[in-house]
Amino acid sequence: MELLKLNLYQLLVFFHVANEKSITLAAEKLCLTQPTVSIHIKSLEKSTHLKLIEIKRKKLTLTANGEILYHYCMQIYNHAMAAQ
Repeated sequence: MELLKLNLYQLLVFFHVANEKSITLAAEKLCLTQPTVSIHIKSLEKSTHLKLIEIKRKKLTLTANGEILYHYCMQIYNHAMAAQ
């Protein structure tokens, strides 16, 4: 069994992209450029071996795997905010 090495920052970026349904809005919220956000998402997809988002006609949607990961990320984010 292969151990996944997930980057917490990439999960945070993914969470904001999924939450906003927009790379542009997530980039603005995180004070990053759009290409940087896209690189984080592609890197996360590569490390998980999963397609997480699809963009068709400028509309961002989560794949089924993306939806599952988004719910986990939401829990992580909420716990982190509560811990602060």
